[in-house]
Amino acid sequence: MMALMLHKKDLISLALLLVSVMLIAGCILDLGGETSTSTSLVVTTSTTTTSSTTTSTTTVPIKELISPCVNIKNQPLRDNCLMEKGKEYNSSEICQMIDGEHVRDECYWTVAVNKKNTGICDLVTSGDDRDYCYKHIAVDTRDMTVCGGIVEKSLFYVCQMRIAVVEGDPDICDVIQERRIVDDCYKTIALDTAKPEICQRISDMQKTESCYYNLALELNRSDICEPLKLIQRDICLKNTALARLDVVLCEEISSVQWRDDCYDSISDIGYIFLCRYMENIDWRDECYWRAAIAQANPTICENITDPGIRDTCIKQAS
Repeated sequence: MMALMLHKKDLISLALLLVSVMLIAGCILDLGGETSTSTSLVVTTSTTTTSSTTTSTTTVPIKELISPCVNIKNQPLRDNCLMEKGKEYNSSEICQMIDGEHVRDECYWTVAVNKKNTGICDLVTSGDDRDYCYKHIAVDTRDMTVCGGIVEKSLFYVCQMRIAVVEGDPDICDVIQERRIVDDCYKTIALDTAKPEICQRISDMQKTESCYYNLALELNRSDICEPLKLIQRDICLKNTALARLDVVLCEEISSVQWRDDCYDSISDIGYIFLCRYMENIDWRDECYWRAAIAQANPTICENITDPGIRDTCIKQAS
């Protein structure tokens, strides 16, 4: 009798244990997050006709979605098949069926970025890839707090910079704690927004000059060259003059060398009259020589002061 009672107690205990396991499993299935083991996915399909597009959603068992993959015996090929299905249906559940770590990480990474879900980023085993997963989502959502999930410091700062650039707000650059990246942040925003006044916030002088120089060329504005040091200013004016074919800008160049080079560069395009403005005689003679040959006009050679070069010019241009 006692043995029978013990046997019943064991059966009751076993039954309670099974119920508990089922309840726990049910809770896991009902978590709803991307780590759940749901067996079906909601699939959206679109039907396009000549007049309209109709969208519908259906619940499809995962087994049905991955059926082309399950019978593939070669593991790498099977993994790639599952990865493509995971990406196609944005399903981390399909991704977790992949055996190969690298392919599984790529699947998780793509789904996480598509769904802007950092919880899926955490499933990526590679630290570098996980950091980049956070970065992409942070920039896409313009959420600085998401950058906080990045472990690698320099990438964390780059994440903050990218958000500042996307927002076009140089004040966001100020939260970055690495000066080099702060300067890159200012420069990028200045160029993207075409605001030269942002260049002056850069602490590195070389980057400041590069900021003004690039903006002057991009906007064809010679006034942006003015804050630059003498040589950089002259080069900036010369290139802006060439871009605009504006001879007047050549006259504003301080250095004789760069001023003559400015005239020479524009004269190559066909503005032969600029040759006479060059102060350097050798450059002026060469300017006339190139123009004569380009136009096959030996009379232009008569402007050359050096007799030897003039004779050679006439022969070559005739």
